Formats: sequence, C-alpha cells, structure tokens
Amino acid sequence: MLLNMLSVLRGWFWPMRLQTVLTIITMSVGSFALAVTVFVGDGALSSLWKDLDQMMGNRLDVYPDVGPNDSIYKKRPYVEFTQTDVQALQKQLTAVKLVEPMFNGRMRVFGNMNAHVLQIDGIGSGLQKEPMYLPVKGRGFSTVGASGLVMECMLTETAARLLKIDLKSEQRVAAEQDELTVVGIVSDPPETDMRFSTRMVLPYATAKSLWGELDKISTIVVCWNSPEDSLQTVTAIQEILSRTRGPGTYFLSSSMFKVNKGRSIIDKFMLFGTFQALFSILIASIGVINVMLTNIVRRSQEFAIRITFGASLRELSLLVLVESLLLGIAGALIGILLAILFTPQLAMILSSNIREIEGLKYSFGLRGFLLPLAVCAFSSIFAGITPAIRVTRLDTLSSLRSS
Repeated sequence: MLLNMLSVLRGWFWPMRLQTVLTIITMSVGSFALAVTVFVGDGALSSLWKDLDQMMGNRLDVYPDVGPNDSIYKKRPYVEFTQTDVQALQKQLTAVKLVEPMFNGRMRVFGNMNAHVLQIDGIGSGLQKEPMYLPVKGRGFSTVGASGLVMECMLTETAARLLKIDLKSEQRVAAEQDELTVVGIVSDPPETDMRFSTRMVLPYATAKSLWGELDKISTIVVCWNSPEDSLQTVTAIQEILSRTRGPGTYFLSSSMFKVNKGRSIIDKFMLFGTFQALFSILIASIGVINVMLTNIVRRSQEFAIRITFGASLRELSLLVLVESLLLGIAGALIGILLAILFTPQLAMILSSNIREIEGLKYSFGLRGFLLPLAVCAFSSIFAGITPAIRVTRLDTLSSLRSS
C-alpha cells in the first residue's frame, strides 16, 4: 500500500501543474504571514516587558488615585493607600519577590552651601537589597539607620555631584529643618532625565516619621523575580486593587503607558497579520479542493483499475487526504523557511518606523514553527474531505469503459 501510494504521488507531483504550484505558493504565503506574525509579536511583547524591567528595576510602582467617578470617591473617601491595601497585595501576590510601601516626595535639600530640589525615596528593608538602591560608594544604611532610630540617607550620583558630596569625610545634608548623615551614593535610575536622577534615598521609617502620615501610604512597590512574571503580576495587581479600593482608584507607574501603548500596537499588528494569514490559507484551501477534484477526474481510470485489483474505497479516500495534507505541509514548510530568512529584516523595519517598539527583538519560539504547520495541515486535510468523499462515489464501470 505504501509503495503504491508513493508511486502515485511521484506520478502526480512530477508534472507540477500550474494549479498545484499556485496552491502551494498561496499556502506558503499564509504560512509565512502567520509565522512572521508570531515571531515578531512574541518578540515584541518580550522586548516591552524587558524594557519595563530595565526602566523600573524589575518592579512596578503603584500610586493612589481617587478616580474621576464621584461614586468611587464616596466609596473610598481617601486618596492614599492604607496598610490594608498593602496587606491585600502581600497576601495574594505570593509569587513575587516583594510588596512593600514606599514614601515619595520632593523638597529642597541643602549640602555644602548648595541647594537643590531632590526627589525623596523612602524605602523599606526589601528595596534596600535591590540593585537600584545598593550603594556604589559608602557603607549604606546601618541597622539603627534602617529602623529610623538615627537620621541617615543616601544620594544618587547626580544629586551628590550637585551638592558636592564626596564621602571622603562625614557629610551631612539638611532637608527643611532636619539634618541627615550621608552614608552612601547610589547609581542614577536608568533612562531618566535630570529631574528624576537627583534623588535622596532614606529608610521608609525615617521618611514617614519626618514628613508622612503614619497611617497613609503614598506608593506601593511590587518587585517580581523574572520578566516572564511581569504581565501576570500587573494583571493580578489590577484585579486585587479593583476589589479592595474600586476600579480607577489607583495609577500604575508611567512606564506602563509605554508598555500599554506598545502592546496595543502589537496586538493590532498580530490581529491584522493573523487575519491576513488565515485569509491566504483559506484561499489556498479552496485551491487544494480544486486541485484534488481535478486530480480525481484526471485519474479516474487509475482509481477504477485499483478498485478492480482489490483496493478499497477507504484506501483511496486516505490516499486523497494524504495528498491534500502534503500540499498543505509543503506550503507550510516553504512559508516557515521564508519567515526565518526575512523576519529579522521585517522586525528592523517595524522598529525603525514605530517608536513605541523601537529596539524590537524577534523571537524564534516553538509556537511560531508549530502554529503555521498545524493550521496549514488542518486546513488542507479539511479541504481534502470533499475530494475524498467524491472518490468513494466514483463510477468504476464508466471509468473503465472510457479507457
């Protein structure tokens, strides 16, 4: 049976009629479009979340917001987060690295006869271990300093330069009426302008005792373990805070605007690319039906002879389905090969023309190989059902008389 099938396929494919070639080309176009869509789309999403990790240091800052809806404001009659909100996130976000409150503010800081307005970051013990807040110079917070019992702070490199702090001797700065000892210099936050690079970092307990309300929280910081956890974590944060505070009463860090806008563009690209690919595969499937029906008519005498020599209708139907499947697989493999060759160039064109996804990195993931192959194979088998049924209704005697 297998040798007979191979001989038939060789006899059929060898001429490579124009209709067959066009069908394979159309199928390959659909496979190419689908593979490129998956390769570029998955790579773009991965790049966006890695960009977020780079900008925010593997973290997301969540700010309180009363929202535009008066009914929401009445339901939650305060702007700031409370410890209840933090505890809800800590309890339900079990897979993240840390969830803790953070103090944010801005004030004029004096040091060595210089004064500048600095961003104030009051961080807890968990954030003090993050790379963004590890000192590049100095010792960092002492145990008593971290607990707020003594007044210690660290400055970013830009802030230290502006205030002329070099740490060669004990240095102090004054924030309003309070004097703090500078115990370390930390790196400037990545990809930020001068306004946000000039920062003073101090323990959360110190910042709250000096300038904050002890029962109110201005910012909640969530850190995840790997870029793959980013999307799932952000979605979980939104669901939890929408339940505890009400929708629209919180605000995710500004870097999320870039991510969300980029994701919107990528989603539209993937939707358009998938639609275009499926349309091409649909046209190719119609071509498969026409090719197979034409092939059955052309080979009706051959089929009749096979039936005469004992071939069953089931074997002939299977032969038609296999031939249809081979058409689809041939087109799919050609399309995937072309996608591998041209995806880097297409990704470069997209990233150079769409600012929100500049620096796009494509991803040759397994899904990009298997999905086009599976869709093309399924569509070609489905297209072969009608010809397979047609061959079972072949008039054997009439076909033999016409020989």
